[in-house]
Amino acid sequence: MTVSGNFYAINGHHDEAISNLAMAIRQDSSFYFAWTLIGHEFVELENITAALSAYSKAHEVNQHDFRAIYGIGRVYDMSKMTFHAVFHYRNAALVNPNDWRMWMALGDCYERLSELDNSLVCYKKAANLANCDIIIFYKLAMNYMNRSEDEIAAFFLEKFVNLAKTGKSPPPKTFAQQDRIKEVMDSFNKLAMYYTSIGNSTKAEE
Repeated sequence: MTVSGNFYAINGHHDEAISNLAMAIRQDSSFYFAWTLIGHEFVELENITAALSAYSKAHEVNQHDFRAIYGIGRVYDMSKMTFHAVFHYRNAALVNPNDWRMWMALGDCYERLSELDNSLVCYKKAANLANCDIIIFYKLAMNYMNRSEDEIAAFFLEKFVNLAKTGKSPPPKTFAQQDRIKEVMDSFNKLAMYYTSIGNSTKAEE
């Protein structure tokens, strides 16, 4: 049932995926990960209440399942309940500190709360982990730019656009791809303004 549930999920048939995963739980009520997978499917269907319920059931069975904790944080994040999201993202990062996505999500929340120091700590932790999305360098640049530390910000913008140009990035999906193009263009504009401000016309033209 779990395999077929995953098959339906991968192919975008979320209702069928939920149905199969629910059958797997009926066969083994202690199979907490199926609840987490059901939570993912309800998120895809934008059924926030059902997603929160599923993630919470997974967490009740196994309080160390970082995916369920992260899922709860994501639901609160989607509901604009940032303080609640921070609490759960932080717990997810503590349970699994080697997953850059935990730190990225936590950093994003701190950024929205204007807690730039906490956000910077999270982004640095994410950047030091394997396979981190290169968008982390753009986020680091924006953090330093908000502190008026333009030289360091320019360093990270350069790193971001150079990696983006070489294609060293996870394959983007439709919305993410549009975001990446927007961020690359924003980086070019900010770099041009920075180099103009310090009198480096050659770099600004580049």
